[in-house]
Amino acid sequence: MNNNTAPSRIQTLSPAWGAMAMTVSGLAMVSLLGPLPGSDIDAGAGLVFLALSWVIVITLTALYLTKMIRYRENFLADLFNPGQGAQTAAWPASLLISALATSQAGFAGYIPGTIALFVGITVGGLGLLGTALSGFAFFSHVIGRPDIPAQTITAGWFVPVVPLVLVPSITLRLTSIAGGEPASWAVWLAVSAWGIGFGLFLLLAAIIGGRLLMLEPPAAHALPSWWAWLAPLGAGGLGIVTSTRMLGDEVLITVAYWLAAAIWGFAAWWAVFALIVIWGKRHEARFHLGYWGFGFPTAAFASLSLEVGRHHEFAGLGVVAIVFWVALLAIVTVLALKTIGQWRAGTLFPAAAPAPAPAEPAPTTR
Repeated sequence: MNNNTAPSRIQTLSPAWGAMAMTVSGLAMVSLLGPLPGSDIDAGAGLVFLALSWVIVITLTALYLTKMIRYRENFLADLFNPGQGAQTAAWPASLLISALATSQAGFAGYIPGTIALFVGITVGGLGLLGTALSGFAFFSHVIGRPDIPAQTITAGWFVPVVPLVLVPSITLRLTSIAGGEPASWAVWLAVSAWGIGFGLFLLLAAIIGGRLLMLEPPAAHALPSWWAWLAPLGAGGLGIVTSTRMLGDEVLITVAYWLAAAIWGFAAWWAVFALIVIWGKRHEARFHLGYWGFGFPTAAFASLSLEVGRHHEFAGLGVVAIVFWVALLAIVTVLALKTIGQWRAGTLFPAAAPAPAPAEPAPTTR
């Protein structure tokens, strides 16, 4: 690149933009689950955010594909960066989450089932494939390397595993829309994907948890990584429930809901712990695109609270779900305003390298 030429915004496109798409599609999903009993406000909001999520997802897909093709070296440099490489999976993950929200809209009768079925299978399949490939590429590059800086080992590494635990949720909805019993291969695929995703989460939790116990905590700019634990916990708990519901065995379903309740308990404890840490570091925090990582974990925990509370007929969890849903609306609003503010101020994108000063003319001699 010529020193006089500013880098293209696509060339320097941050992987963290994918977290925005994950957050908006996650908000659409939990809204379409109906956290407000006896009201259509949540469903209306869900459809609005579902449409917005597709605008964001389609736009980011065009931009990231352009970066992959035209600026392949920059894309690979981001992917193999131990600090932000895992966030590369946020883009394909947003495809799967938007497809999940669309399948929920079809399941609830808000959009035609044929559209939801097509989107869920095609876009959800592409999102799952993209997440698996990007996650495999990232982890195969960083796992086992002794030179990985400790500050780069954060809960941001959970991003590639979250979509895997969502596969049972989208599979159950798509098979319900299609009618009939789910095929055995579909159940096997869903349960296997959940096993891979939650197994990797447990492995990473041991690595990241050990790093938190034995080394200095992450810097203030990594505050979203404290909250990110709620994403695999919330989505993983939902995956246990939906996996067993596809099997149709009442005993297994009962056990699964109690396991989900146990996961909810740990997630609730972690949420309190994370809030204490985040509150203590609030004065050091400075907004950046990675703060969109606060959104999807909130949506996942709200969804798990709603599901477990409804099954066990525990109204208290319904209240928790409403609180987190409202908090998610506030998070999206604040982050959108912050993002627009930085965009208008010209600080959202990497600054262009300054052009070299023109050379002084050589003195003439007579």
